[in-house]
Amino acid sequence: MTSTIGQVQAHPINNALYIVAKNITIHGFLVDCLQQKYPHEKYLAEFVPKVALGKIKYRETLVQGLGQIDEGIFAIFEGTNGGKLVVHVADE
Repeated sequence: MTSTIGQVQAHPINNALYIVAKNITIHGFLVDCLQQKYPHEKYLAEFVPKVALGKIKYRETLVQGLGQIDEGIFAIFEGTNGGKLVVHVADE
C-alpha cells in the first residue's frame, strides 16, 4: 500500500472478520494487471483526446525552479497542494 512505502513492516488488516460479516467488497489492482485489457496505444487513443476536449479534468501544483522544490514537497506533506506536483526546471 502507498501508506506503507518506506516502512520495514506493513500494517496488518485488523478485524478482517467484519469484512466477511458486513459483505464488504475490497478490490485493488496493479497497473501490470490491466496492460492486457488497456494497452498503451489504446490508452493514448482514448484518454489524451478526452483531456484535450476537457472531458477529463486534472489538478496540478506547479513550482517554478529547483529553488522552490522544498516548498512543493512541504505542500505535499501538509496537504495544501492540488493534484500532482510539477517542478518546472527549464523551458527546453
